[in-house]
Amino acid sequence: MKHIGMVLAGGQSSRMGRDKAELTWRGGSLLNHSLKTLALSRAQELWVSRNKGKGIVDVYPKRGPLGGIHAVSREIQGNAWLTIIPVDMPLLNDRLISKLQAYSEEHDRAVCYEQCNLPCVIPLTQDTRDYLNKQLMTGQNCSIKALLNYLQAARLPLRNKEFLINTNTPQQWARLSEKEVSYVAFG
Repeated sequence: MKHIGMVLAGGQSSRMGRDKAELTWRGGSLLNHSLKTLALSRAQELWVSRNKGKGIVDVYPKRGPLGGIHAVSREIQGNAWLTIIPVDMPLLNDRLISKLQAYSEEHDRAVCYEQCNLPCVIPLTQDTRDYLNKQLMTGQNCSIKALLNYLQAARLPLRNKEFLINTNTPQQWARLSEKEVSYVAFG
């Protein structure tokens, strides 16, 4: 199966107070940074779940990340490995993503890192599509965790979990930006 990458950027960013996808990171938007990171992985196509601009709009609004995954899955023909990353994880790099992609391919199963449901790689098959439809139609258990449990995802250990820090508030963003400046200046 081919690898397809998607960025989840359709959230309301209510805790941040502004659109996280448009935050500036390393000279560009956080969304562009996420797409560049995915482009360096095994992903052969890139998609964005986003309820504005050029992204794929949720069919089932306000259902969280599963709504975005479902909307993008409707655009993809056939079976594929779907790599899902959140837009608000700026330290995530292509090596960590590629490790998940290689594992999914080698072991033929969904995968994520321990204690963190995103990023993940899932098999986008008819069974997965049916699960997404069912959960979103009923509005119950619309979580990434439930999806990964359904798919019996493997959870890989990761020594440095700092790469998986996500930024949901202005305070978290400020702390991460300070670390980035320190790393660039003194790293």
